Amino acid sequence: MYLDFSRLGFADSARRHGIAEHDARHACRNAIRIFHRDGILMLIGADYGGRMLEVGITTREEDPRIVHAMPARAHFLR
Repeated sequence: MYLDFSRLGFADSARRHGIAEHDARHACRNAIRIFHRDGILMLIGADYGGRMLEVGITTREEDPRIVHAMPARAHFLR
């Protein structure tokens, strides 16, 4: 599956932790780990400042969108 991260929608739920859209998209484009669980593609990557983020993209809908973005939790960094 090819995803153009610049064209993905950005759901309100992804804003809950205060991560800027441009930082979430940067983390996706530069992902170092990828997990697929329960219809969510979880990417782990750095934002523009080097902070590691976890970004979730829904894969169940016809219109994939970023639905989750927050600082990466320890279990994703192991």
